[in-house]
Amino acid sequence: VEECGIAGVLHDTQYLGSDSLCALAQALATCTASEAQPTLPLLVLSSVSIANRDRVEAVWGVLVERVEQAVTEGSTAWDGPVATSVEAVASLSLRAVRVQVIASEVPRMLLMLANIHEASLSTIAGNVARHVHDLVATEGEALAAVGGICSAVMLLEKLG
Repeated sequence: VEECGIAGVLHDTQYLGSDSLCALAQALATCTASEAQPTLPLLVLSSVSIANRDRVEAVWGVLVERVEQAVTEGSTAWDGPVATSVEAVASLSLRAVRVQVIASEVPRMLLMLANIHEASLSTIAGNVARHVHDLVATEGEALAAVGGICSAVMLLEKLG
């Protein structure tokens, strides 16, 4: 992966137009994974989403839907790409709550994270807690406006 420069390609998606970025996110969400790496498309989608954090509205819905599907599907093992994707959603929530058209989805995402089995969440609990703490500390008013404070507190309680 390093030799091919794929990380650079993913980072360069920040230069795509909004419509192209939305189309890429949709394509990644519907990408068929291999049996050996079933969550690789989710990892790529998460990487593209983080690279485009300033345009979170273009990827938020697709990313949250895929992460929710990955953490609730019984057949999907909790692996590195799923954990990375959960962290990406927690990180991007800080920006998503600032965007009026998607801000109301942030409390649902926080509840979804709060419902992840503790054993699965334990490996990334510190990072997720930091992101949620930053969300409450810096965007508490915006989070309260969309009814997300209780969801954030519930998630923080679970994370310890």
